[in-house]
Amino acid sequence: MAFRVNRAFGVIPGVKFRLNKRSVGLTFGKGPFHYTVNSRGRRTASAGIPGTGMYYQKASGGVPYSRSLTGRSPSARAAAADNTFAEEAQPIASGTPVEMFATALRAKKPGLFAGSAEKRLHKALLSSDVGAVNELANSEPRVSLAAHTFAALMIADDSIEANRESEAHIVAALTLGLPETDP
Repeated sequence: MAFRVNRAFGVIPGVKFRLNKRSVGLTFGKGPFHYTVNSRGRRTASAGIPGTGMYYQKASGGVPYSRSLTGRSPSARAAAADNTFAEEAQPIASGTPVEMFATALRAKKPGLFAGSAEKRLHKALLSSDVGAVNELANSEPRVSLAAHTFAALMIADDSIEANRESEAHIVAALTLGLPETDP
């Protein structure tokens, strides 16, 4: 069994110093948005939707990790070298991210004991009603982090006003991700 070493230290709010046996790195961001840079040159940006387990991650650069075959038995080395599949794996989900998100929303409804704000947010997201999501983001503290995040993702216009509104939602979501602002 291999040993894993991974340690993260909070430097200042929104910045973490990460240390593992192969590299050191810095992570910037709070809540659902992160940007990570490590000593091997790898850069990773990720954005997630709180409470859903869904996130988007884009990584670039860096030196790939290589696994050594020297410590393995000859049969294990042969099996690792011949680890190819005859046919290509089928994708788990297909379509645009918006279509996949809508499918996930239809499959997972708020529970029986969910609050009215959570049920209204689910209904607004199913109907793609940006106005209702904005209203919930500004009026309901329990769902405001998720509502601000969704509102920032739902704004599809490329105008300056839409970009400012999206930026305001992102700043609000990052601010709400701080522990001292947790309701």
